[in-house]
Parts: sequence; structure tokens; C-alpha cells
Amino acid sequence: MARKKLKIATDQRPFVMVYNDFLDSDLLNYYEKLVFIYLKKFTNPSTNQCFPSVRTLANLTGISVNKVKSILKDLEAKGVISKTNRTRPDGGSTSNCYTLYDYAEIWGVSGNDDVESVAAQVDEQKLVAQVRAMGYIVSKEKESSNAEPTKVTAEPDPSNKHFDTDNNTKKWTESQPQERYSLENIQELFEYSVMVNDFPQLRPDVDNVITILYETLNTTKKIIRIAGEDLPAMPVIGKLMKLTRDEILYSIRKYAENVNPVNNPRAYMLTILYRAKEQYALELQNQFSRNQG
Repeated sequence: MARKKLKIATDQRPFVMVYNDFLDSDLLNYYEKLVFIYLKKFTNPSTNQCFPSVRTLANLTGISVNKVKSILKDLEAKGVISKTNRTRPDGGSTSNCYTLYDYAEIWGVSGNDDVESVAAQVDEQKLVAQVRAMGYIVSKEKESSNAEPTKVTAEPDPSNKHFDTDNNTKKWTESQPQERYSLENIQELFEYSVMVNDFPQLRPDVDNVITILYETLNTTKKIIRIAGEDLPAMPVIGKLMKLTRDEILYSIRKYAENVNPVNNPRAYMLTILYRAKEQYALELQNQFSRNQG
């Protein structure tokens, strides 16, 4: 006698993971939490990024388009999301890309300064873990209350035509109370040796990009300017730390392809690096679509 197959009915439906500490936090108001939850609905867990349109968010939440725009600005100001503008291959604009910072440590604090401090600690812990996984021993010196700040100065490589400014006389100087990430750690994190070995002709460009990343990741400023827009520093730093070797090489190529005059090469390259992850992914997607066609 043949046995009948037992069919088990399940109620597996798509869901969004929302944590209790987020719901209980007083950092966001009701409308901000609602928009944040719908951003999570579209977020890729591996990148913590999504790109729903403002109209889509407005339709789903029942909030007006103008109100959603205002809420997104507030979420960015509070440091729990960052925004990157996206463009189509034809140069037209499309929906923004949002990076979410849903850290357990964040929801227990109140006030923007505390959020930035917590985000900095989380990002530092992640980088330390990555560096340790590479076989390094990481130690942290205690800061002295009367210690003098260290001056970090970087100068463009004279052999690099792309990053020259004013005949290589302009220096970038920034006050640092302490070097948070060493140059060696950053070179290892972004696979510097692989890039210069595979593309020796790009070494001057790679050196300058590493310098920009070194300065930015070690900045003590609470605000970093990207494409003329002031953004909270820690989300920008967190996003830059996730860059891959291919995305850095893509940024160098995009800089070289620019035919327009650049008044501030460092700021322009920093903007390209900040947008590289989304733009590079979009370029690969378009290339795949063309090949399929």
C-alpha cells in the first residue's frame, strides 16, 4: 500500500526584522521610525543599502512626499542613515541610495553627539576585527589629557597628473588628536599591494587615494563635505571603510575620464569614492544588461 505524502502548510511570508531596542528608543519619533522601517524593507542585508524612491516611501507610509523628504533629512542629520545620489548611464537622476546604520549601541543613546560617538566606536571595532583577522596585533594607546595634537600633512605625488593642484604646492593639513588607523592598516584593508602589483602604472593614483582615505578615516571633524553637502562624519567614514579594491580602481578610472576642470582634486576624488559602491554596481548591472541584449 502506497503511503500518502504528508503536506505541511506553512505561513512563511516576507518579513522585516525590527528590534525591540529600536522600537523603545527615543532617538526617533513615530514618523521617523515608520520611514526607517520601510527603508529596512528594501535593504540588502549584506550591504545595509536600499534605493526606494521618495514617492514609493510616501505611498507605503501614507505620508506626503514633502514630509517624507523632510524625515529623510532628519534621519540623515541624526546619523542613522546616509544618502548617496545616483545617476543613470545617460546622466539622468534616479532614486537615492540609502545606507542604514541599525546598530544595537545606537538605540540606547539620545542626542546626535552620542550617536556619532557610538557609530565611531562600532566602526572602529569592525576595522580592528578585520585587521586582526589579517594577522596583525592591534593595541590602543591611552590619550593624555594634555597631549598636543599631531599634525598630519599629505602632499600630492608630483608624478600624478590627475591629483596635481597649483604645481603641487597645495598641502592638505588636518589636526588629529591621535592616529586612529595607521597607514599600514589602511593599506592592508584596501589591498594596496595587490592594486600596485596588478596595475603598476596606477601607483601614483593609488597612493593619493590611500592618502585621502587615511586623512578622512582619521578626521576628528563631525561633518564631512561631499559634493558641496555637509554630511555626518561617522556614516561617511563607515561607508568608505566598506570600499573594495575594484571600487577604488573604478574611482580612479572615473576621475581620469573627467574632462572638465577640477578646482579641488581631493574633494572631487572623495566624492567619487563616497559614491563608488553604488555607481560601480550600477555600471556592472548596465554592462550585464547590454551583454544579455
